[in-house]
Amino acid sequence: MIEAVEKALLARLAKALPELKVEAWQDDPATYRLDHPKGAALVRYLGSAYREPLAPDAQSQPRALKWQVTLALRSLRSHREAYALLEAVRLALQGWGAGETGGAFRLAADAFDKVAHGVWTYSVTLEHTLVAVPDLAALGEDPQELTRVTRITAISPPLHETIITQRNL
Repeated sequence: MIEAVEKALLARLAKALPELKVEAWQDDPATYRLDHPKGAALVRYLGSAYREPLAPDAQSQPRALKWQVTLALRSLRSHREAYALLEAVRLALQGWGAGETGGAFRLAADAFDKVAHGVWTYSVTLEHTLVAVPDLAALGEDPQELTRVTRITAISPPLHETIITQRNL
C-alpha cells in the first residue's frame, strides 16, 4: 500500500513539475547526488500515526500517513523561482488522492531547509488518512461470521462515521 501511494505521488509530481527530475529518495539521503541541471523533487514516506478505532468494538482504525516532498534546486537566479515550484507542489497535491491513494492529501508544513554547494533545498510535508483494516481471515476469523461494512462516511477533521453492517453475508 505504501509503495502504491509513493508511485501515485511520483506520477502526479512528474506531470506537475516537468522541468525537474522526480524520484523517490534513495536509501541514504545524505549520499544523494543531484545530477539534473535544474533540480529534483524527491518523495519519501515519513511514517504513520494510528488513531483510536472508529468504534469501541472495531478492529479497523484511522491511519495518518505522512509524506515529504523535498525540492533540491540549483542555479536559481533568485530564491523566488523556488517559490513557484513550492506552489506547484501544493497545487498538485493539496486535496488530491482520494481515489488513487485512499485519502485526500492535506498540507502539514513547508520550509526552507538549507543551501549547500549551490543547491537550495525546500521541503513540503503532507499527510492523508485512510482506514487500516486487519486481515481478519489471517487472525482465524470465520469469513462467514464477519461483519461486512457497506458504507463509511468520514469527514476529517474531526473524523465522524456512519456504518451500516450486515451479518452472515
